[in-house]
Amino acid sequence: MSFRDPIRLTLLAACVCGLQLCQSDCSHAQVARYQPRTPTISPYLNLTRFDNGGIPNYYSLVRPQIQQQRFNSQAQRTVNLQETQINTLQSEMQSGATTPAVTGGGSWFMQPATQTRFLDSSRYFPMPSRPALRR
Repeated sequence: MSFRDPIRLTLLAACVCGLQLCQSDCSHAQVARYQPRTPTISPYLNLTRFDNGGIPNYYSLVRPQIQQQRFNSQAQRTVNLQETQINTLQSEMQSGATTPAVTGGGSWFMQPATQTRFLDSSRYFPMPSRPALRR
């Protein structure tokens, strides 16, 4: 192998540069920072603030913050549940365990039923009573 051949020299330089880039990218990777799941400061510390006018601090600062944290945790649980359900469905579809449900003409909601009339409310409201006939 001769290093005077320009194609081989260019190929060798490209390989060396590629290896250099891979090593530098891996060596400078940062470790993820620690992020606590819940705030480290209690919302009750806002009770000591006196810049809200006439509204008590509990109802204007503390309670909304606690409600927001409760809502956020409920929303996160819902997202996690939906993500689990989606992953389960995707894995079932990929493994072929279930077949997709029928839609359109052959599905359960397209079956013929009894005849109905448009805007027929006789089933929902009683008929008006007739006055009794006198004999």
